[in-house]
Amino acid sequence: MERYKKLAESLNVNVNYLLSEDDAFIADVEDKYGRRGARQAQELLAEVTGLFAGGEMADEDMREMVDAIQEAYLIAKKNNKKYTPKKYRKDE
Repeated sequence: MERYKKLAESLNVNVNYLLSEDDAFIADVEDKYGRRGARQAQELLAEVTGLFAGGEMADEDMREMVDAIQEAYLIAKKNNKKYTPKKYRKDE
């Protein structure tokens, strides 16, 4: 993401202009969930893209499918909080 930011500054454009939808998704996930979350999201996108490789699905339909899977991933990450045993919790 830092490379994109530097490049955007050099070209005097918004960083989102340089990102594909998938790149923007990965960057958003990394901001919210760190490198591990970004790696998981990249793996998910690779698997989804592989599922549709060589198929007869229209590009628009495939994009909608990928968008829905990305949205489901973000909802799952938000809802699945890491369990911390009571003795390690800092708020108590």
